[in-house]
Formats: sequence, C-alpha cells, structure tokens
Amino acid sequence: MTLAAGTRIGRYEVREMIGAGGMGEVYLARDTELRRQVALKFLPAEVAADPRRLERFEREAQAASALNHPNIITVHDVGKTEDGRRFFATEFVEGATLREHVKSRRLKLGEVLDIAAQIAGALVEAHAHDIVHRDIKPENVMVRRDGYVKVLDFGLAKLTGGPSSGVDPEAATQALAVTDAGAVMGTVAYMSPEQAAGREVDARTDVWSLGVVLYEMLTGQLPFRGRTPNHVIVAIQDDEPPPLSAHLPEAPDLLQEIVSDALSKDREARLTSKQILAKLQRLKRRLDSGAQLDHSVSPDSAAASVEAAARSTRSQPGSTQSGAHAAPTGVGETVTAQGGAVAHGRRPVWLAAAALLAAVALSGLGYGLYRLARGGKPQASSARQMKISRLVTGVPDIGAVSVSPDGKYVAYGFWKEGNVSLRVRQVSTGSDREIVAPMEFGGLRGTAFSADGELVYYTFTHRDTNPLGTLYQVPIIGGREPKRILDHVSSIISFAPDGRRFAFVRSFDSSGESALMVGSIEGGEPRQLARRGGNDWFGGVPAWSPDGKVIVCPVGTDTGGTQFTLVEVPAGGGAERPVTPHRWRGPVHRPNWLKDGSGLFVNAEETPTSPTQVWHVSYPEGEVNRVTNDLTQYGSSSFGMTADASAIVTISSEIASKVWVVAPNEDEGRARKLTDGKNDGQAGIDWTPDGRVVYVARAGERTDVWITNADGTGRKQLTANDDLEFGVSVSPDGRHVAFSSIVAGGLPHVWRMDADGGNAVQLTGGEFGDAEPFWSPDGQWVFFNSWRSGKFRLWRVSADGGEPAQVSDLAFNARRFLPGGELIFGSYYDEQVKPPRWRAAMFSPQSAQLVKVFDTPPRTAAWDMSDERTLVNAEVGSDGDNLWARPVEGGAPRQLTRFTGERIFRFVPSRDGRRFAVARGVTSADIILIKDFR
Repeated sequence: MTLAAGTRIGRYEVREMIGAGGMGEVYLARDTELRRQVALKFLPAEVAADPRRLERFEREAQAASALNHPNIITVHDVGKTEDGRRFFATEFVEGATLREHVKSRRLKLGEVLDIAAQIAGALVEAHAHDIVHRDIKPENVMVRRDGYVKVLDFGLAKLTGGPSSGVDPEAATQALAVTDAGAVMGTVAYMSPEQAAGREVDARTDVWSLGVVLYEMLTGQLPFRGRTPNHVIVAIQDDEPPPLSAHLPEAPDLLQEIVSDALSKDREARLTSKQILAKLQRLKRRLDSGAQLDHSVSPDSAAASVEAAARSTRSQPGSTQSGAHAAPTGVGETVTAQGGAVAHGRRPVWLAAAALLAAVALSGLGYGLYRLARGGKPQASSARQMKISRLVTGVPDIGAVSVSPDGKYVAYGFWKEGNVSLRVRQVSTGSDREIVAPMEFGGLRGTAFSADGELVYYTFTHRDTNPLGTLYQVPIIGGREPKRILDHVSSIISFAPDGRRFAFVRSFDSSGESALMVGSIEGGEPRQLARRGGNDWFGGVPAWSPDGKVIVCPVGTDTGGTQFTLVEVPAGGGAERPVTPHRWRGPVHRPNWLKDGSGLFVNAEETPTSPTQVWHVSYPEGEVNRVTNDLTQYGSSSFGMTADASAIVTISSEIASKVWVVAPNEDEGRARKLTDGKNDGQAGIDWTPDGRVVYVARAGERTDVWITNADGTGRKQLTANDDLEFGVSVSPDGRHVAFSSIVAGGLPHVWRMDADGGNAVQLTGGEFGDAEPFWSPDGQWVFFNSWRSGKFRLWRVSADGGEPAQVSDLAFNARRFLPGGELIFGSYYDEQVKPPRWRAAMFSPQSAQLVKVFDTPPRTAAWDMSDERTLVNAEVGSDGDNLWARPVEGGAPRQLTRFTGERIFRFVPSRDGRRFAVARGVTSADIILIKDFR
C-alpha cells in the first residue's frame, strides 16, 4: 500500500515515494523531532509474513546500524507502523545512484578512482566489523552532488562469524535492466564465483563485486556477460574478462593490476578491501601529483625523466634493525631469527637489516638495461617498446621470486598469518595458483625453475627442524606433495646446462665456514668445490655459466672492512679466481648470466645501507657498470632473468609506519598516534625518563632523529644532515641520546649528542661497523654490537669517548639493559640445543655469563622484555600484529594491545613499564617484470 504525502508514522511525516522494488518501498520523510530529512525503507506486508525475508530485513537493519563511516549510509531508527509494517529510517542522500551518475556524464580517471576508493573505504569499515555486504553494485551506491559516495542496502549482508544462509535465490534472478542483446545487467553480474556457485562467502566477495563495478566504470561494459543470468554465471565461473587494456590502451599498469587482482577467481589471491583501498589511493595520488603513470613506454620517451632524476637524487636510504624472524617483506626476503647473522651466518644485524624503501622508479631499470644492451645510446629509430609490468602488486608479504626460462611463469612465496605458501602466476593471463600449501612458520629462502620450466625448486628452513635448509621440488601445476631433494642447502640453487646438476652454498654454523657445492637432482652426496672460513665466506646465489665450465658466486670478506665481490670456480674443481676487481661495500645477491656468456647482470648494494641496484659485469674482462641509480630496492634473492635475456623479474617493496603510544589493554581507539611521517620509528625508538619519545624518521633520502611529547605535541628535529641515523638510545638521566650514524656512505659508528640535538660527538670509528648503541644504568658507558674483533660481539665505549673494549666473546646480539640494571636483554646463538638457533637471552656483564636462554613464541615479529620476568612479543596475526606478555618461567600469555590491520616493526616499553612506544604500519611489495629492453 502506497503511503500518501503527509502520512504520519510516529515522529516521521511522509513527503513522497522515492523508490520501490523487490526489497520494499522507500519514502522521503521529515523527522519532526530532529527537523531533518530522512529516508524510510519499508518491507512490504506480504513479505513481512515470510519469516526468512523478515529475518533478512532485520539483518540489514542490524548490520547497517553497527557501522559508522562517512561512506556508509547512517541508520537512525528501526520501527514498525500500527499495522505491523517494518521500516527503518536512514539519512537522506540527495544525489543519484552510481548507475545514473555514470550515464549522465563521462567520468575522468581521477573521478573513477575517487569513487572506487570511497566504496573501498566503506568496505574496509564493514569488514572490520565482520560484515559482508554481498550486493555491491551501481544501484547500491549513491553519489551526492558534491561527489561524496554513500554505500546503501545491506540487505544481503551477513556476519562472517555466524552461520551462512547461502546465496539468496532472489539475487540470482533479479535482473534490474536488460539492454542490448547479450548484455544482462543486475545483481547476478556482480556476483563472485563462490557466491554464484552457492558456496560460503566472506569479505573477498565484496572485493570481486567492487572489481566488477570499477571495470564497468572504466570501460562502460561488464566484464562477464551472457544472454541470460545463467549464461552470466557460467562466464563468471569459467571465463577470463577482456583485459582492461583492450578497452583502454593507455590505462596505467597499476590500474590494470588492481582490476585483475580484484577479479581473481582464486579468492586466496584476491586483494583485501584494505589493500585495494591503499592501491587506489596510491594511484590517485600519483595522478593528482602529475607523476608519470607506468605503462608501455618507449625507451626514448623515458630517457629524459630518468636522467634528470638521476642527476637530482642520491641513493641514501635509511636502515632498520630486524626485529625478528617473523615474515618476509620482499626487502631482505630471507627469514631469520633475530641475531647477528642471516643466511650464511656472517652478516651482522646492521647489514641484514633492509634499507628503508623509497618510491619506485621502475623506468630507471628498464632504461639502463636498454642503454647497456644498445651500447650505451638509445636508438631513436627503434620501433620496439620497453614494457614494465607489475605482476603482483601491493601484497604485504611476498618474496622468493623467480621467472621461468621462457618467461611465461613467475614463482613466488606468499606469507599469511605466519605461514608461507608457494604460488605460480601465469604472466599472460595474470591467473594464480597455489602449488605448495601453507607451511608452518619458517623461511622460504628462494625459488628456481628447472631448465624446461616444468618444475619449481625451493629452499625452506625452519628454526626447530631444518634450520640449515632443505631443497624441495614441485611441478608448476602443483597437485602433489613437494619432493624432498637434499638437506643442508643454505641458498637458492643454480642449474648446470644439462639440467641435472645444480650449484648451491652450504653454511656450517658451528664453524662459521661455508662451501660452494654441486649436487644432483638424482640424489647422492653433493661434491664440495671450494670452502671458505675465518673472515671469508660464500654468500648470495651461485650462477652456473651457459657453457657449463665455471660457477660464479658472490663472496664476502671482513679483512680490512667488510667487502663483497664475485669469484668463479671451475665446475670440475680447482682454485677460485676473481671475476672482477670491483668491491662492493654491501652484499652481492644473485648473478644471472647472459645467454652468450659475455657477462652477468647482478643485484648488489654499493654500501651496507644502499638500496639493492642492478649492475652489469662483463666476462671475462670483469668491467663493472651500474645499470640503475635510484631509490628502488631491486630484490635480493628475488632477481631472475629469462633464458634469452629478454625479461627480468624482480621485486620492489614499500614500508610505511608511524609511532604510536599505547598502554596495556587499551584498544586501538584509545591508543595515540604521535607522528604523521611515512617511515617513523622503524629505524629506532626510545623513551626519555620524563615520558617523551625519541625516534628515527625518514623524509625523502634522509633519516634523522626526532623527539616528541607522548601526546604528539612538541615535535622537534634533533639531527638535520645528509648522514643516515638509526638505533637511538636515551641516557638514564635524559641528558644525552646515543645513536648510530653512517656518514658519506661509509660504515655505521656510534655517536652521542645532547637531548636537544646539540654537541654531537663521534664515539667510535675504524673499519668495522658499530650499531644499535644503548646506555649503561649509570650513564657512564655506551654498549654496542660490532664485528671489530672479527666476530659479531658486544662492546662498550666510554660516554666521553676513548678506546672501545670488548665485553663478551659470546655470540650475543645485545638490545638493552633491563629495568633492574644488572642484566642485558638480547639474542644468543645457542649451539647446545638441537637444532642450533638464535634464542632470547639475558646476559650479566658483571660475570660475562648468560643468566637465562629461552625460545620466543612462533609467529613473532619483534620482541623485548618489560622486566626480568616478562617477555613481550609482537605476534603476527591474521588481522594485524599485537603485543603479548608471556612469563619467562611459563604461564598463560596475556594480550596487551588490540590493534587491527597493521604490522608492528619495533616497540619499546616506557621507563616505568606502563606504556609502549610502537612503530607500526603496512608493507606492500610488487613483483615487476621488465621486457623488451634490448
């Protein structure tokens, strides 16, 4: 029954009907008490008699009323009329549905991104409350006259934590409009594959629907069409949509990848609403700033901007301490226990710590490769175009990337909730498949394809069962359990031309030695080609030459300062020979041979904290040319090339964090965000005795020390130079701050300054890196970790300067003094347990002995101790990291924070133990493919 204008329903006065459909009538009304316009939505009386549909109506009201977000329509009231008709009152949105809005005008790309981002923001809020909309479509999105978006109609919403009622049959049959032949538009067209099949749905079904809406806004067409709803459902289940580039050739790569990932039929590979929001916002910022958007470009057109950027920038990223053995970031990629070394037992924390990452400058890589391949000058007559593609984008935790010899597939590791799975992506279609199911918390060191591209080999470690690494084999199509090939494999492998033998590095943690080895996929004991010990070691990934005669491998040495280079060893055995006289001060990672054997591409770090860049090494001359010169981190183990050298695959990462202060048991709403920078707190954070927070922040290419009050006021920059600061510690009396600094690309050393930033004094120097200083309880000494004895050990220096002295000969990575003032907390490499591993430990400097050694919990991202009895760890969770307190002597853990959606990179308790300063934020990584650069 239609309500006449002027009808009173409680405090509401009906003005006019503004909508009607299968889910009821909608009226514009006036709230006479609050004097505002509202929309009244009614469930028809005949429908209210159906318990199932009545339950659906009540569920809509309950779900919508639980949400409070500017892009979600606000529910004011729920009630019923005197004759029993159910209704609820919402804010009145004056505007048009998205369907009408798109028909009325031609949207610019910026407008499309803005609308999609607002919808994604609404979904982030709903999903945070375990609410799934299940009916995202243009008719359920209103666009106000000022461009503001409101998501309507939670009529299909369900609580993800509750039982599923399946897919509403009404949704699959309700066609809202039939236009041209072969095009059915309606709810069915926006269903995810799992929803269309009647399977259980979760928040990822909304992401799919948003992907359809975005595709339709951009192209004017639905990605999946058919003559009838059933034909559309079949297309959703079986077909791949035409790529966005087929309709929009100039569409940015990132936009194409957002749509592709949102429309992945494998919902495990689908983006979350939070990830798609971040990507849309990032693309919108690039567009608004006028930045060049990544898509196919000719080498010539990229040249001017790349060379201008190279002239105006200098690679000088920040440095962080690795907080733990938790998840990969795509930055350092090797998962490691917190301690003095990673992978091969040689690199100290300040070397293992990934550099803080800057904005991606992908054209620099492609253009450099193009120039090198063409003899140094681009040819204007070249008709070929360099193609830079992001194959997997914006995913928090991916790594261990490799490309098949033919360039058709990319293998990579995907970390989630502390477990890691192995996935393969088909480059041409963007389709993804899981070939190794999630494995318990451990380290995926890297992947490699067989010569025929049919198999993927990977090296996996676990701190409790196989810390020395095991090599496995699995088909690229998956379908069977991985085959165990060989134990005690410490690196990624490199195949000989015969495809049967492979080279790898084996480390011996007990002796500190390492060896270059040759094994066979047919089994048997591997053969040792060369061995290094003392201050020399094999590292990185070996590379077998195309003619099968030699194996090139990265090596490191601590003699006269840490240096890295490449050596070759005859495949049949014999003495090492330097490949190049060039020495890098930072690690060399993964060389790749050109097919004709005339040289290698390798990714390496010019200094310990420089971003990993791409270099070319001619062979046999050994001449080194730097190919890239930007702030992008080009993988580490994730660096591979196709057999014909026509494409390179690597990984680039971004990390963003801010400093928060939180008290135990406070939820996220009560925690206080102190900073607004992009990279705050990752590289160092500490408390002053009067409750202020000192932290390291990055701005552009620099990292500097800042101080702020615990409420976020009074922020002050303490250092302002071109040096690289990290690892801050405030003296017990609050008068001084100790920190590590890298001056002019050299090695890190310990400095001291006044708490107001004045009177900076260098306390240590020399040819060995000194990092992560902390104060003695009496303020007379500054302790630090260093390799200056040839081993990674604990040292100290007078707060007034002087000759440093070694404190202990234990393999102990010290963190700080505990509140009692007698014990130091850190990590110890324990060779007495099986298997040997890094463990949390308390050390007495008086006796120079360990007081207690114990394991940290699995899935730990960072750890510290609030006192001598309580371990605090940041535990990796499915919806973000949180702090937990665990009695050292055993007992039930206690959750201290209730954050959602972000990772914890670093934290430190206040002097009184009542609060924590936490550096938390997000990570994202892109797998990138560069083609046609030759």
